[in-house]
Amino acid sequence: MNIPRIFRVGLFAPIKPGKPFAILLRRLDSSKVDSPDAKDDRPPKIKEKLYNLPSQLESRRSNLSKKFSNAMEQLQTSLFFAGKRLNEITGYSDIEVLKKAIEEQEIALKKTLSKVQQAKETYSKAVATRSSSQREVSELLQRKDTWTKSIAEHFTNLYMNNHENEQAESQSQIALAETEGAADEIRTELARTLLARYHEEQIWSDKIRRASTWGTWGLMGFNILLFIVVQLGLEPWKRSRLINSFEEKVRSVIAEEKTKEGGISRIIEAEELKTLADNSSKPDENLESFPTVVSADLPSLFSSLANFKHVQDVMNDEQIIARRRELALFGIACTAGGAISSLLRNVFSFLRGHPTFVILLERSRKISGLIFLLLTLFRPNTPFLLRKQPVLCPTRSVTLNQVMRGARKKQAKRKPQSPALKGCPQLKGVCNKIYVEKPKKPNSAQRKVARVRLSTGKTVICYIPGEGHNAQEHSVVLVRGGRVQDLPGVRYKLVRGSRDLGGVVNRVNSRSKYGTKKPAPVEKEKKSQIYPETVPIPMETINVAILIVSDTAATSPHTDKSFGAISSVLKKPFNVLHKAIVPDEPQQIKDRVFEWTQQRIPLILTSGGTGFGKRDVTPEAILPLIERQTPGLIHAMFEGGLKNTPMAILSRPVAGICQNSIIVTLPGSPKAVIESLSSIIGVMEHACQLAFGGDSRLIHQGEINTYGHSCAHIKARLSDPIHARARVSPYPLMPLPTALALIMQNTFPLETCIMKIDSTLVNYIIATDIVSRDPVPAFRASIVDGYAVHSSDGPGIYRLHSIAHAKANGTMELPTGFISRIATGAAIPDGADAIVMVEDTTLISTDGYEEKEIEILVSVKPGENIRDIGSDLAARTIVLHKGTKITSVGGEVGILNSMGMTEIKVIRRPIIGVLSTGNEVVEPGSLIRRGEVYDSNRPAIITLLRSLSFEVVDLGICGDNPDSLKQKLQTPNIDVLISSGGVSMGDLDLLKPLLLELDYKIHFGRVAMKPGKPTTFATSPNGQIFFGLPGNPASAIVTTFVFVLPALGRLSGDFKDERYVHVVLKDEWMRLDEREEFVRANIFSEETGRLTARIITGGQRSSRVGSMVGANALLHFPCRTKSKLGIKSGEIVKGIMLVTL
Repeated sequence: MNIPRIFRVGLFAPIKPGKPFAILLRRLDSSKVDSPDAKDDRPPKIKEKLYNLPSQLESRRSNLSKKFSNAMEQLQTSLFFAGKRLNEITGYSDIEVLKKAIEEQEIALKKTLSKVQQAKETYSKAVATRSSSQREVSELLQRKDTWTKSIAEHFTNLYMNNHENEQAESQSQIALAETEGAADEIRTELARTLLARYHEEQIWSDKIRRASTWGTWGLMGFNILLFIVVQLGLEPWKRSRLINSFEEKVRSVIAEEKTKEGGISRIIEAEELKTLADNSSKPDENLESFPTVVSADLPSLFSSLANFKHVQDVMNDEQIIARRRELALFGIACTAGGAISSLLRNVFSFLRGHPTFVILLERSRKISGLIFLLLTLFRPNTPFLLRKQPVLCPTRSVTLNQVMRGARKKQAKRKPQSPALKGCPQLKGVCNKIYVEKPKKPNSAQRKVARVRLSTGKTVICYIPGEGHNAQEHSVVLVRGGRVQDLPGVRYKLVRGSRDLGGVVNRVNSRSKYGTKKPAPVEKEKKSQIYPETVPIPMETINVAILIVSDTAATSPHTDKSFGAISSVLKKPFNVLHKAIVPDEPQQIKDRVFEWTQQRIPLILTSGGTGFGKRDVTPEAILPLIERQTPGLIHAMFEGGLKNTPMAILSRPVAGICQNSIIVTLPGSPKAVIESLSSIIGVMEHACQLAFGGDSRLIHQGEINTYGHSCAHIKARLSDPIHARARVSPYPLMPLPTALALIMQNTFPLETCIMKIDSTLVNYIIATDIVSRDPVPAFRASIVDGYAVHSSDGPGIYRLHSIAHAKANGTMELPTGFISRIATGAAIPDGADAIVMVEDTTLISTDGYEEKEIEILVSVKPGENIRDIGSDLAARTIVLHKGTKITSVGGEVGILNSMGMTEIKVIRRPIIGVLSTGNEVVEPGSLIRRGEVYDSNRPAIITLLRSLSFEVVDLGICGDNPDSLKQKLQTPNIDVLISSGGVSMGDLDLLKPLLLELDYKIHFGRVAMKPGKPTTFATSPNGQIFFGLPGNPASAIVTTFVFVLPALGRLSGDFKDERYVHVVLKDEWMRLDEREEFVRANIFSEETGRLTARIITGGQRSSRVGSMVGANALLHFPCRTKSKLGIKSGEIVKGIMLVTL
């Protein structure tokens, strides 16, 4: 086969074993093919492949390229070793060792933490396994009477595995403790190494800083030396050379000009001689030809003069050349400086991360810039640089100190004084709390502050400026910025005279920060379904609030006699609901009266402070609250007083209306009070009715009676024939909110009684505050079973000194170095200050019967596991407040018994009589005939009331007989009488006429609600309350929840009605009725906590008692209006809870 020569020579030549492959390459290089004279007979493809081989490329490289590559490799190696050597010299190599150690420790710490996590998981699994096993064992033990053979075997296996589970748990706990200890050790060592590295780096940086400082001074000295050499050596040489060259040029130019001047002078002389010769031959010829001769050479003469001008401007040209030369030198210097800086940057790029070179490079840049600036400013022989250039824009010159300090530092952004306002001058907020703060400055008065939630959602502390204020919780206020000097952290203030916060007294400037003197605006409340403002409430009882204004009575209330005088004038229907005594302070008077107006008190009377004295300020405090004045009342009071004494004119009464309340100020003298109040009391009933929205035309016509209904009620008699009965009910259809308000106005708490503290006390209301006499516990008691010790003794083995059981015993003293066994609740021996639990001890020895030596395994702190005296209940403190309800939970009864009490004063609960009426109603279980129904109303109502711990008297069933009904209505010792049936429009519905004959006052006979329209509410002269409920079962139960239970709560002293909740309706669209409707439904609590309601109780007909089965709430639907015809799914409605969720 044909093989090229190169392969024949290189591949098939004999090669001794062991020789390297370089012999083959040498032969390839020495072959005839590679020689320049030899003919290359290799194929073209082989040539192409061999041409780009690295060895061929290396052979074609020039010697200069090879030398440059070697030099760069040596330079890189030298720089690397130089950097390494520099690190060794400066000590940074040791810091690198610490860095590597820190990295290794961090890796080890991560591995250890992962082991800790695994150990925790193992321990948790072991604990869970043992807990589940023990739980299963406990469950099996509870039902051991029902064990089978398999269950017994399973219990045996569980009990046997318990020991293994306990060992696994202990082993995993030990492993977890070991891994956690190892992790703590590594973490401690890592922290120690980090601190060492930080310390070494601080020392190294100080060393580098010192070296860089000396290097900086050295470079500065070298630059100054170079500057001096240039200025003293190079610059004089340059100047002398320039001057010499300039002088030579000037001499040459002057010589040339002199030569030209000599030639011109000789020509002129020759011409003059020739002219003279001619003139001598022609003496009479005109001499004017001479100028002509001279003018022939004028151009040459002018050129010579121009050369003289050039000689004079040589100095200016040399200056221009010098400036150009300086500019060229300046450009060359800048170019050279840039090249050198680029070269240095490339050289030091290998050591860019090294801090030493970074510091030196920064210092060298600063020094170079400073030297260049000095050269620029102080070179006196540089005309181009020193020449004043035209200023294009006004700039400030830089001083040397500014250059040394460097550029100005950017100032930090100022922190806002009031960050919560977010740049706004004021923000609106709502008060969450009003309290006082003690100023930081001693002997300073307390400051009024408020915690306000802003409209942005942030909560801030604000100072209330000015004297007095009417701010309270939920008041809407305006917040501005402004710090208070004595209160650190208070950066905001409230704006007086804005929103709900009133202005300061005696401030009339509208632009004052404290606001004008005017009452705080009161926003109208939203119309609710319970107390709508559009419905005037008939006032069978007019509540009155009396305010006594007197400094003396404020300190000694027993000196007041005005209250008794006012009470002697106020007769029925006036009822004194509130009484208060305040000093002659305008703000306190104003605040108390304003509070009563918010409570819708019809009549507010003040006594005192209406005279001419300096402290008589009642009129000034009341006038800002008056919205409409009533001068007629003031005139009547003056007239009544002047009939008895002329001194009555020395009074300054004020009368007017604020919202729905009538305010009248009376004198302070009891006699004057009786005279003034007696002159207006006859019209105050009518005035209060009008102030609360009554129609004056109807009142004057007598169609509406304030304390009853129309005269048609009284004319109805039982003896009247059937055809004489009214076809339309004479009782007006009372709105539901008005009916509830009437019930609340005519029900008052009953008298108090003494009850024994036992289970029968549930649901009673406490009549007085309960104050503890003795502390509970009265001695230091132990919380756990263990050993009483001295905490200072510490762990160790101690002898048992005594035993303390939980029983009556004398005092014992525990010496130091001994312990005493103690039971839970036992008195602690004197001297002992801590209890060690039994679990933290080990029995060392016994005497055969009793413990002798005990080892304490843990150390305890003083007071550990000890109940101090009065820790549960301190002496002479209020334990239960007046009005507290005693619940079935047992907390109230327990705390009363813990104080040793056996009896308590409570408000008596009413005795209730329940009656069913109608000839068609029969007892359940009896034989029923056509037209008769079983009595379901009475048993249902009795069951409901007895479940609420009320005492109920079953009055049975009464037929439609007037005598029997009258006898039932006059049942003695009954506070509330509940009747179902007999209150509608039937001819045998006799209850309402009977009530009128027995002088009952019927407050309402019909209610605009569904079901329960014929519900009746009346009161007897002796205070008995009557509820006439409808006869339909569903209506009777619904009206019991709506009307009867709130009235019974007020009679019992419970004024809180917490049954109403808001729920989300889940049913489809529900059409509303013309009357307010109570629908029986079910309320559920979702996982998110939201309450939802569904109507799943079937039909809502008033006779269908099955609609109450399964229902736990009554949904309160509003009446239908033009704008709202129904309720759709997802809307929020109110509901009355029948049972607790």
